[in-house]
Amino acid sequence: MIILLCVERFFDDNDDKQTAIETIVNIVINYKKAQLLGTIPKTKWSSIVETKQILKEEMSLEDKYFEDERIILKEGSKLLLIEIKSDFESFVGYKLNPQEMGLVLKKHGMKSTQSNGISYYKGWSFNKEKDQTTLAA
Repeated sequence: MIILLCVERFFDDNDDKQTAIETIVNIVINYKKAQLLGTIPKTKWSSIVETKQILKEEMSLEDKYFEDERIILKEGSKLLLIEIKSDFESFVGYKLNPQEMGLVLKKHGMKSTQSNGISYYKGWSFNKEKDQTTLAA
């Protein structure tokens, strides 16, 4: 529904939308013609699964750590910053100071709580189905 509203506001009118569609079709047709003539190399069109795999391969190690779901939401659980930091560092292969680790976690939507100077993340747990001692990259 939101996408539909954005598309409706994006184009001035139906003629504008149709012109955009025709332009894209012409670009693809001209591209394929150039391939047939040998002016540009053949392209292998990828499937959705292949595209997802390509994107995953291009993803940073930091993002792969979170994509791999090594840390999951689990009611009643909590993880110490130092525990997450240790696992994260073994996964990505480089060291961070606790402040940097906190910023990485914050960037990925995790909010910390402090008690007696120790930062922890309430409601988060290591995924027991993942072996935290091996790299998944």
